[in-house]
Amino acid sequence: MKQLSFFLSVSFLCSITIAQNQAPIITNYSGDIDEVNEQLIINYDLQDAENDDVEISFNVTDNHGKNFLINTANATGDVGFPITAGSSKKITWNYNGLITNIASARIRLIADDRQSVDIQAIVNEVDSNRMITDLTYLTSDIRNRSVNPTFLNDCKDYIEQVFDDNSLYHYRHEFTFGNYTAHNLIANLQGVDDEQKIWIIDAHYDAVSNTPGADDNGSGTVGMLEALRVLSKYNFNSSIKFIGFDLEEPGLIGSEDYVTNGGIESYEQIIGAINYEMIGYYSEEPNSQTTPFGFDQLFPQQYQQTQADNFRGNFITNVSNSSSSTIMNSFEINANTYVPDLKVISLKERSGFPVSDLRRRDHASFWDNGYRAIMLTDGAENRNTDYHTPNDTMGQLSFTFMSNVVKATVATIAELAQVKHSTSVQFGLYPTGVSNNKKLAHQISVFPNPVNDYFTIKIPQLNHTKTIRITDLQGKIIIERELLSNVEKLSLSADNLQSGSYFIILSNDNQTLALQKLLVTH
Repeated sequence: MKQLSFFLSVSFLCSITIAQNQAPIITNYSGDIDEVNEQLIINYDLQDAENDDVEISFNVTDNHGKNFLINTANATGDVGFPITAGSSKKITWNYNGLITNIASARIRLIADDRQSVDIQAIVNEVDSNRMITDLTYLTSDIRNRSVNPTFLNDCKDYIEQVFDDNSLYHYRHEFTFGNYTAHNLIANLQGVDDEQKIWIIDAHYDAVSNTPGADDNGSGTVGMLEALRVLSKYNFNSSIKFIGFDLEEPGLIGSEDYVTNGGIESYEQIIGAINYEMIGYYSEEPNSQTTPFGFDQLFPQQYQQTQADNFRGNFITNVSNSSSSTIMNSFEINANTYVPDLKVISLKERSGFPVSDLRRRDHASFWDNGYRAIMLTDGAENRNTDYHTPNDTMGQLSFTFMSNVVKATVATIAELAQVKHSTSVQFGLYPTGVSNNKKLAHQISVFPNPVNDYFTIKIPQLNHTKTIRITDLQGKIIIERELLSNVEKLSLSADNLQSGSYFIILSNDNQTLALQKLLVTH
């Protein structure tokens, strides 16, 4: 039997300890391709501290992790439910006709013991200090395509670096607006059971030309990034997309293009979106909150609630239309349950009475095209008197308030996307002869990946010199660099690499120490 060996550029995704029950863990995984019988054979060990019965899911992607939709239903062996903990587990999958190039596949194994998840523990992981770090960078200059396109592009790279740091597949939805090439930045946390069903957390990252845009909408952007950091550690029944929209300020251009011009894949079912639009301004001062003209007539209950608190700007506004009210209600319930310090006032657009102030943001692009969405906002100019001015700086904002909004969002998405008490591993296939070691002790991280211009390789710290090689799939060396022991990062140009897949190999004295795949897209 002719075989190809493969192993992992490993990361443990979603290692979770909840209350007294620990999630199961997959270890010592390896595999072979039986080319004669067209079978993929996976071997692994399974640990579970409580000896619970475990559900093992087996998924395959041939598009570098954008989705795991290849049919693996014919897999046999130690897959499905119930699987007991133990060693020498085996899955056999007949891939004939199901995948064009098995050598390009990436494998995902998920171990789920079907225990309940402590959502409060997830909520408590939200860290306002990380949001301060993010917003410090995003407000260090003007994020505007006209007055500072260089910094706007730097901010795009910063956002995508967070995507990379949290091991999420990501891509750019590109479109043009006049002479400007715009990008919606999209990261995908693939669901386990209903991957086609998509929940979205989004915020626009552009700003108007005269402001650092701390509240509008740096606050929403860093909120989206912090929700990503927390949720990406877990597995969910449905998928979650984290989107940074471009060109909101000229009139919802980015979100409208995403919804109507190919941003949503044919296999995706958008179940709902949570749009962050200014979530940072908070005040306990009386009369710090105003309301638009006619608000008291359209929303008398909410107006009276604000009036009773002397018009303090100390709440987040939760905005829905009629079809999205279940998401609105879920956010309010989860905020009350898990973040009782967050005051929420919910508004539902009345049928037949569209209110322009409720439709000025990116959620309206979803509403207008039949998708459910809510907007979370501090009220913009109705509270923040520095809205769209040079004084919209991070010193005006409350990071406690901002983090409470993110906490309530994390709880809401954990419930709606159905968080799983599970761990997962992912691994790619490598050609015969690259290494004889299936349990590599080190990892290489590379960002961005995919790449079309420059990329950076993060080097594991070793107490000796080492070599980095980039090879094609046949093992031909394209780039080779000798590195000193103290080198931590290596930045390279992809100009000499044609579009396609490559291997990044870290070695010492011809022994492979770490591997990673690289995708080049020119």
